[in-house]
Amino acid sequence: RQWTTPLHHLATVGADRARALLRGGADLRAAAAGADAPTPLSLAERLRAEGMAPAGSAADLVLRAAEPWSPQNHYLFPWAARARAIELMLLGAQLERGNDVWMAFVVPRAVQRDYEMPIEQLLARCSLAAWGRDSLWAY
Repeated sequence: RQWTTPLHHLATVGADRARALLRGGADLRAAAAGADAPTPLSLAERLRAEGMAPAGSAADLVLRAAEPWSPQNHYLFPWAARARAIELMLLGAQLERGNDVWMAFVVPRAVQRDYEMPIEQLLARCSLAAWGRDSLWAY
C-alpha cells in the first residue's frame, strides 16, 4: 500500500523500465502519506546496503539518477532537464573555451530532475540550424 509508483517496485521493474521511468520524470522521492513511507530512492539505498543493487540494475539507476547531473548520468534525467544541460553546455563552450569549471560546477547545479521548460521556449533558445530537431531529442 505504501508503494505508490511503478518505480517503487525496483526488484521487479527491470533496468529498461526503470530507465524509461526516470527519463519520463519519475519522482525519486514519491511517498505515500505517512512519516515512514518509503520512496524509490530510500528503497534503492536499502537494496544497495544489502548488496542487492548491482551496476546497471533498476536500484543502481535510481541511485545514479539521484546524484547531481553529470555527463555520466545525463541519460537518466527527463528530456527537459537533458535539453537544459545541452543548452548550458553550448553556453559554457562559448564562455569557457577549454575550462572545465563550467561542466564540473555550474551545469550540475543548474540541471535538476524536475526542471521544466515549455517546448516553444526551449526551441527558441536552441539553435536548430546547428542541432536539428531530431538530434536534440536524442540527448
